[in-house]
Amino acid sequence: MDIICHTVGFERFRATPESQQELEDLLLAAEVKAALVGTSPNIEVSAECGKVRIKTRSLESQEMELTEKLTEIAKKLDGVKDVEVEISPILSYLID
Repeated sequence: MDIICHTVGFERFRATPESQQELEDLLLAAEVKAALVGTSPNIEVSAECGKVRIKTRSLESQEMELTEKLTEIAKKLDGVKDVEVEISPILSYLID
């Protein structure tokens, strides 16, 4: 235990503004994903300085509606400044 406490005192293990921002970005992406997963289960979310990028798949006919819904939910969360949604279409004839 003493070794760990001593080691974390080294400068190379201290938080930097960059590492702190990276953790904040990861936290924001996780919060957004948690809020959206019920709407679109197969979703990928990333964040960078408040800008959130959402990637998912949807039927072409539902793409616009889903984009609006995902954007609306994400923008309600603290820390979200901008939302970018990328939806890859699922062609309906592939489902039938």
